[in-house]
Amino acid sequence: ISSKSTATAKDLAKETEKYIGKQGNEALKKLIESGNKLTDPGQAALTRNNLLSDIQKSSTTGSRPSYTLDLMKTNTGNKIVKDTLNKSPSGRKMLKSLQRMQMDDLFSSVIKDGSIDFEKASDIISDPAMRALVQDALGKEGVDFFKSMEKYGQNMAKNIRQFALKEPAFFESILDRYLSDGAKGVLLALVPFSKGAT
Repeated sequence: ISSKSTATAKDLAKETEKYIGKQGNEALKKLIESGNKLTDPGQAALTRNNLLSDIQKSSTTGSRPSYTLDLMKTNTGNKIVKDTLNKSPSGRKMLKSLQRMQMDDLFSSVIKDGSIDFEKASDIISDPAMRALVQDALGKEGVDFFKSMEKYGQNMAKNIRQFALKEPAFFESILDRYLSDGAKGVLLALVPFSKGAT
């Protein structure tokens, strides 16, 4: 169960207490938690062992610690990684390295070939687990960066739609000056021109 689903289920459990009573509500909460494998003590211990093995393998072979990086993409998994690695100076150093890898991955997914994927930035900042990961690694400034990318993307899309609908010929002439034929064709195919304008 994802952390978002678990949170929603817990909210629902609070609402149902008046109907099923306190004892029924406690049973419901236990049932919800049992669906989240990472909250089970045995599963959490196995997860810690797997992440330590993944990190050790990565350190000795130079391979990417994919298991650990994927684990960090959920709130519960990120907490297990932090709790496991924050116990020693070398663990804290490794945690910082993993956070840097996560940020490299995030920035690589948002910026490709010099272009910014505003929709991807919006997806990242709207996911609570990813937002927490950015907050941990980069602080408030990192979260603000992704929020601003989301806002820029929304404003740009809105302005292109409004301007293109009013002045498509002028819009095309601007594109001719700054874009290659292929890039211009793709952008023009995406912009909805009004039927009466040419």
